Amino acid sequence: MSVTITDQQHKLPVNQGLINKIINLVLFKENVPNKKEISLTLATAAKIRYINKRFLKKDSPTDVLAFSFVEGKFSKVNPILLGDIVVSADAAIENAKIYKTTPQNELYLYIIHGLLHLLGYDDSTARERAVMRKKEQYYLKICQSTKPKP
Repeated sequence: MSVTITDQQHKLPVNQGLINKIINLVLFKENVPNKKEISLTLATAAKIRYINKRFLKKDSPTDVLAFSFVEGKFSKVNPILLGDIVVSADAAIENAKIYKTTPQNELYLYIIHGLLHLLGYDDSTARERAVMRKKEQYYLKICQSTKPKP
């Protein structure tokens, strides 16, 4: 699995090696072939708002955006590309206060959520949301147990 991580924010220190391990763990557990490529961008609220407005016509910031290259008009461009994930570090910092967790855990949750979207999971209905939440918590728990202790 090839993962390209672009860090366009400066508020939240990130461990790119750990993020790479998280992505590979989820993809392995979901039986995704090893020959896929993914890109992850860690962005500011302003940048994710711009992307959300430009590509999804929603003029608001969000926590994560996922653009799949497996389905839709770009599916034939390159069969190796799984897709792009854009995560808001600002949202991770703010939501960590609300949910009483760490910004890093929020960030990992958003990455996992985006990956699940790339793999075809949806959260449009209550039932789909429940499936996604269960998987997110499962993978987050595994990731937390494999993180090196400070």
